[in-house]
Amino acid sequence: MHRDVKSLLFIFFLFILLYTPLYPHSRPLIFILLNMYCVLDYYPVHPRLETYVHHAVTQVLSLEFLYPFRHGAWTKIYLETEWSTIFLSLRGLGVRNQWNDLAFFLTFSYFRMYRLSLLVGEMCLSDNIPPYIMACTSILYALNVYWYGKILAVLCGKKKKNVSIVPVTSIKPFCTGYNFLFDNRSSRLEFSCRC
Repeated sequence: MHRDVKSLLFIFFLFILLYTPLYPHSRPLIFILLNMYCVLDYYPVHPRLETYVHHAVTQVLSLEFLYPFRHGAWTKIYLETEWSTIFLSLRGLGVRNQWNDLAFFLTFSYFRMYRLSLLVGEMCLSDNIPPYIMACTSILYALNVYWYGKILAVLCGKKKKNVSIVPVTSIKPFCTGYNFLFDNRSSRLEFSCRC
């Protein structure tokens, strides 16, 4: 089975267990599913150290699904970071368009950068966090910062990427850092950084 199909199936079942009335009673099933996925994904086509570290940290944090500590709501934040994986997996399956890329960027920015940074900040202010939870969360956040840097490098054109050039009509930028462009003929949205 293709790796990205496995990812999408995993996320589908994970979100059923997370966003239905089954939660929090589904926590042991989430633990089993999460660990099965991590073990199966330890042997990717192109293994990278950050993949192994990410899965090892995820497996340690998954222990909270068996033995929930005082801040059980935090475990939901960890799982919600997988929203961006949906769009990354779709890209791996050949869905390569600007809408999918934009959805990936926005979900990665919100769940993995913004929400996880709030969690790390909250943990730093708390004095009753188990040390392994703090260490694993910090490692997880550092990995996401590293990946976010790679994503921004692609957006800013610092890293070569296969891009088809099409004539576009400018739309007023949504923010000061990015240009959003729309091609009326092909209905393609493109965005780039003005760094």
